[in-house]
Amino acid sequence: MSSTTDIVRRSYEAFSTGDMEEFGRVWHPEITHTIPGASPFSGTHSGIDAVLANMGAMAESAGGAMSADLHDIVADNDGRAAAVITSHVVRGGETAEERHVLLFTVTDGKITEIRTLVPDVDEFTRFWS
Repeated sequence: MSSTTDIVRRSYEAFSTGDMEEFGRVWHPEITHTIPGASPFSGTHSGIDAVLANMGAMAESAGGAMSADLHDIVADNDGRAAAVITSHVVRGGETAEERHVLLFTVTDGKITEIRTLVPDVDEFTRFWS
């Protein structure tokens, strides 16, 4: 079985390349993704289809100008991990570049939960609204 760090890295690589099949291999069908703030994309999205649809809607609203650099992944032996990324987005002529932390829960080799943490929730909401 892959380590928690490997599974999280594979999820990041799937995001970077748009590999939907890999998401299906590393995400649990009932995955939840919680995004902070009060933007149209915020809240808890449940199920692989809803999570992918929300990510797609975010990318569409950014005209596809959205990427992330992975800096580090740290994990424990109980299926929890944190990934530090820098997100790069151009939306409505405005550029946002900031560090985020993504918290992951991995159960039986699949990601069951992702929580996005941002440095300034109010600014995150403003940018994505």
